[in-house]
Amino acid sequence: MKTPVQALCALLEDEKEALLGGKYDQLEGFAKAKQRAVQSLQGQGLPQTTLEILQRRLAQNAALLGSAAQGFQDARHLLTRLRDGQDTQMYDRRGTSKTMRRVENQLERKA
Repeated sequence: MKTPVQALCALLEDEKEALLGGKYDQLEGFAKAKQRAVQSLQGQGLPQTTLEILQRRLAQNAALLGSAAQGFQDARHLLTRLRDGQDTQMYDRRGTSKTMRRVENQLERKA
């Protein structure tokens, strides 16, 4: 059976993998589980090195989460620009720069 510290470390590693894998639907569950895990550690008088390791892992995951949120905001901004008819520079999966333009609706209506 894992100690509470080992369980929190494993949880943080799983959260990191979910963030890197784009599995954002799992994040709410990780938040609740982390809260429970941290509560179970309160009052245990953990060594300073253990606390530093946990703090570093928490900070790394927080940075990943912040980057993901920024990516969503950037994508929303680019889509708004396209919707408003502005050309937008984007990158494809290979990292090649592309100019994106709004495509006008070519559908012809007949009575």
